[in-house]
Amino acid sequence: MRDLIGSGQLDGVLVPDRTHISTNTAAYVAELEAIAERQGFTALLVREADP
Repeated sequence: MRDLIGSGQLDGVLVPDRTHISTNTAAYVAELEAIAERQGFTALLVREADP
């Protein structure tokens, strides 16, 4: 996925909630940072602040 964003084939990622990226907070943040570094976006259908 990172390579697809970096090459311009994808603009970003839409996921149901943050657990679909990772349940581990450090891994989740690292993935968000990696996507942002490639000028991509991450969109969550359920906001992080929602229960």
